[in-house]
Amino acid sequence: GAVNGGHGSQWDDWTKIWTGEQINPEPEISVKDAGATSGGIRKATLISQGQTRRGITSKNIPDSIKRSLGNKVADISMTFWMKSHLLKTQFAPDDERIYFVAKGMKPATNVAIFFDGTNVTANVYPMPFVVLNNVDTSKHLIQGETLSEGANVCQIIMPEKTTSGGTATGYIKVIKAHDQNGDNADIDQSFSPSTTTILASNSGISAVISNRTVPTKGQAAYMATNLAGSFAGILSLPSSAHLAGERLLRVTDEPNDKVANSTMAAECTFHVRGLLDGREATSISTRPSTSRREDVTNENVITSATSRVEGSQGWMDPLTQTFIVNKSNYVEGVFIKSVDLFFRQKATANSSTPQLPVTVQIRPLINGLPSCGTILPFAETSLKPESIQVTVSAPEAANSEHVTTFEFPAPVYLTGDEYALVIISNSSEYQLWTGIQGLNPLSTAAISPNFRIPKQPNVEDLYLPTNAGIVNKSPGEALMMRINRCHFTTINQGNIILMSNSSSQSAATSNVFADVYKLNTSIMQFDSSSVGFSYKISNTAGSYITTD
Repeated sequence: GAVNGGHGSQWDDWTKIWTGEQINPEPEISVKDAGATSGGIRKATLISQGQTRRGITSKNIPDSIKRSLGNKVADISMTFWMKSHLLKTQFAPDDERIYFVAKGMKPATNVAIFFDGTNVTANVYPMPFVVLNNVDTSKHLIQGETLSEGANVCQIIMPEKTTSGGTATGYIKVIKAHDQNGDNADIDQSFSPSTTTILASNSGISAVISNRTVPTKGQAAYMATNLAGSFAGILSLPSSAHLAGERLLRVTDEPNDKVANSTMAAECTFHVRGLLDGREATSISTRPSTSRREDVTNENVITSATSRVEGSQGWMDPLTQTFIVNKSNYVEGVFIKSVDLFFRQKATANSSTPQLPVTVQIRPLINGLPSCGTILPFAETSLKPESIQVTVSAPEAANSEHVTTFEFPAPVYLTGDEYALVIISNSSEYQLWTGIQGLNPLSTAAISPNFRIPKQPNVEDLYLPTNAGIVNKSPGEALMMRINRCHFTTINQGNIILMSNSSSQSAATSNVFADVYKLNTSIMQFDSSSVGFSYKISNTAGSYITTD
C-alpha cells in the first residue's frame, strides 16, 4: 500500500496534488492536431452568510485550487518544500547537484547568483576544470561527451576550443572517481596532472592532463565570466529553504539583484513540479518554452512585438528570418537538428580578448510577428568566433569550409506552422550572406548568366535589426541558410532505461512491499510509431521480475 511519508498515507493523493489527474484522453489522431487548445474557466464556490453579531462575516473558502496542465489537472492547494541539493563532499560523485551554465553575458565580469530572489552566491561552486595537453589541433572537446582516466569518468559541461598550441580546457562534472586502491573518492584524488592518457568519448581526443583546478564554494577569484561571457557553476541548496514550483535562477553583475541597475544577466526557470505542461499554444515538447526579457533592466517579459513597454530603451529587434513548416509535406511535423548559416565576417578575437558569441534561436510568431520573449524548448544554441567559418567570396553550400552549423542541444519539434529563426550577438562585427529575389547570384558555380534568384519555397520574411520601435522588413531578401531536420530509422526498436535509486525520504530503501505501482509519464504519440513501458524489480530472492 501507500507509504506513510512524502505525500502521506491517503491512497493516490500524489495524483491529485502532484502529477495531476488526466481529464482528456491522449489524441489518437496525428500529433499535428495535438497543439490545439480549448478555453477553460477557473471557478471557486464562494458562499456568504450574514450573522447577527455586528462586523463578522462567515465565508466558505474554496476546497481546492486546481491548475490545468495540458490534458491533466492538479490540485495546488498544498505546497511542498524542495528537497535539499547539498554536496556530500566538495566534489564527490553525487546525483543531487544542480549544474548550470550561463551564456551571453559580458566577458570577464564578476557575477552574483540569485535563486528565487535569494542571494545564493556563497552556496555556488565554480565548475572545476581540467587543461589537456598534447591535443590534436584538429579535434575539439564536445559538450556532453565523457573523459576517461582509467576507472575515473567525468562529463564535459562547458568545453573550450583546442588552441593552436595543442591545449584544450574543459569544465567537468565528475561521474566516477576512484583512488589508487579502487575505492570511491572525490575529485582531489582523480583527474590529477599526470602522464596517464585521457580518452574522450566523442571527439576522439587522446591527451594528458597538465592542470586541474577545483574552486571552493563561493571562491571570489573564479566567480566571474570567461572571455566568451560564460559562467559554469554548481548550486548547493539546503532543505526547507524554497517551495516547489517554478523558481528563477538568475546570474547577474548586480550584487543586490536590482534589475534596473544590471548591465548583464542570464536567467532560467528551475521547475520543481510533478508534471510539466508540454503542450502550449506555440509548441509541443517535453519542456516548457523559455521566456526572456528583451531588456536586461526591465522587469517585464514581453512576448508580442505589438505590446511593448515604451519606457524600455535597451532593447533591439534581432536579425530574424521567418520560415514555414509545410503541413501538407510534414503531416506529423518535423524535428530540427541544426541550422547552417553562411558568414562573411566574424568578431575579431583571440585567446586574450573578448570572444563574443553568436546565438541562434527558434521562436514562435505572435500576432503575425516574431515573438520578443518566447523561445521554443531546446531551440537555443551559441558558437564563439573561433567556431565560425567565414568566406569573403560567394559562399557555396556544398563547401564545408563555408558552412557554420549551429546544432541544438536536443531535436526541436515543430508542427506545421510559421516560425522565426533569430540570430543575436553582442558584437556588431558579424556579417551574414543573404539573397535578393530577382538578382543574379554571386556564385562561382557554372550557372546561366540569365539565372535570377527565385522566391524560395517555405522561406518568408527577413526582419532587419532595429531599435526604432517599428518592424523593419526587407522585401524580397532572404537569409542564406539551411535548416537540417532529423531522419529517424524506424526499422530498429529504441530503448531507454531509467534507474530508481533508494531514497530514505520516501522510505523506499529496501524490502518494499507494493500491491500496485503507478507509472506517470506524458508522451508524444505519432501515428507512425508506438510506445510501450515495462517495469523491472528485484524480489527478496534476488531474481528480477519484469511486467509490461
